[in-house]
Amino acid sequence: MGLDTVRRVLGVPVATLLVVTLILATLVLPAVGGTPHAGAQTAEIEGLRARAGALIDDLDRLNRQVSLLDEEYNGALLEMESLQVEINKAKGRVADATAESDEIRSDVASFAIQTYTGADARSLADTSSVGNRSVRLRYAETAVGSGRDALEQLRGSRLRTEDELAVLAEAEAEAEALGVELEERRVEIEQTIGEQSQLLAGVEGDLDEAVRAEEARRERERAERAARAQAEADRRAAERARVSAARQVEVEVAGRALAATPSAAASEADNAGADQNESEAPAAASEQVAQAAPEAEPVAAAPSATGAHPSAAGAVEAAKSMLGVRYQWGGESPSTGFDCSGLVTWSYRTAAGIGVPHQSRAQYASTRRISTDEIVPGDLLFFGSPIHHVGMYVGAGQMIEAPHSGATVRYRSIGRSDMVGAGRVVG
Repeated sequence: MGLDTVRRVLGVPVATLLVVTLILATLVLPAVGGTPHAGAQTAEIEGLRARAGALIDDLDRLNRQVSLLDEEYNGALLEMESLQVEINKAKGRVADATAESDEIRSDVASFAIQTYTGADARSLADTSSVGNRSVRLRYAETAVGSGRDALEQLRGSRLRTEDELAVLAEAEAEAEALGVELEERRVEIEQTIGEQSQLLAGVEGDLDEAVRAEEARRERERAERAARAQAEADRRAAERARVSAARQVEVEVAGRALAATPSAAASEADNAGADQNESEAPAAASEQVAQAAPEAEPVAAAPSATGAHPSAAGAVEAAKSMLGVRYQWGGESPSTGFDCSGLVTWSYRTAAGIGVPHQSRAQYASTRRISTDEIVPGDLLFFGSPIHHVGMYVGAGQMIEAPHSGATVRYRSIGRSDMVGAGRVVG
């Protein structure tokens, strides 16, 4: 048998078969794991995720509505407090005018009686017995015939004050009615939030179950692929051994056929060894790739707070001590809970005795405007249009807030798209 015959029978067909087998294995293996069930389960998970996302968006919208109502309610309380102060002042003016009018009316009556009984007019003009200067003056006017005009002026002043008092009382009643309406709307919205939260919990439970089922399915597929890959690796190793043995036979046959030309036999053996090394190279590369491991993700640092001003630093520490306290509509104390502006009011009052109004819009109006590049721990960040949320900056891009119904005082990133501006407490 000649060398060409040996190549045709043993060499070329075997090498070609090996290459074709490797190509087919590469094309077929990735497609083995895909099943119709896997596609259906993935679609179910995506559907549940979309539904959960929609519910979360609804809850965010409802919580924003509650925050708006909360701050409107706080504004109504501030308005009622201011109106009550004005009402008390107006009541005092009415009481003073009434007392002065009664005193002058009494003096006028005494003057009329003395005149009727014929008393000396000069003694009636003596006002030394009357202590109040304004009363003495008005008594003197009465003595010269102007008492009726003085009474009319007092009566007009009292009527105007009573009209002012009526307007203030009406405004106070309107503010109280607004507070009741806001409370009713809050209860309605929070009931909706509770229903949506329950629905979301059910969807998230279904989603968790579907995800666990999908992970189990993928784990089974990974195990099956690993088993198939191992079987294929074993088959390839056996094939390489068979090819190597065939090459060896080819070399031996060629060596006998070409005993007279040793250099040709040596060249043939070198070629066979090179082919064997090339066939083993892809397997070695695959093993190196399989041994590579991903790096662990870095752990984010916890937020820190160091205020530049003693009062601000104390307010930050006070707010931090309330982490985990529940949110409460209109709340301003640890025992009842906090809303967003109530947490700020309590923190500054507790830490430094600084009076900060209990409403985010009033806090925005009462603080000094600063840019977000200037903020330090203790500064306030305002959100929404109209403003309905406030948080206290604590450093490291974080703030403390009382977020919404059902949540607790917590840290949160300041990176919200609805930020309006920043303010620094003064006083």
